[in-house]
Amino acid sequence: MMRCASLPSMRLSIVGRRMEHPRVRSVLQTVVIASARLLLAAAIPLGRDGLTGPLTRAIAAGCFVLLTTKIDTLWMILGAALVSLTTSSFGLLAYLCITATKIARQNAASSDSQERTDGPRSTGRISRRSATLPYWI
Repeated sequence: MMRCASLPSMRLSIVGRRMEHPRVRSVLQTVVIASARLLLAAAIPLGRDGLTGPLTRAIAAGCFVLLTTKIDTLWMILGAALVSLTTSSFGLLAYLCITATKIARQNAASSDSQERTDGPRSTGRISRRSATLPYWI
């Protein structure tokens, strides 16, 4: 009884014996071209979805250039992950600093407007609004 897993190996042995025949060779070339086109048709939408910004495009271009060298693909993937992680952490840090600066400006503006209406405060306590600022300000 034959199993489905043994069918491709049987087909390859039959094709291997008749590889010199022109029809078999042209059929195999057609199959290779069709499979390459299917891979390309699947890769184009993935590339459009994945390459969204200048950083990802730069990483892809750098990896494409590195494919011509003898560097292992694993190192390219790890390097791209490290670059992406580093830049995203700097972006998050910049976002947090900008947000904290905006909060500080809003608190300063609101305390200035309160001082104008209420007069100067002499309690010496920290207001509730300044207590909500992040610790790095």
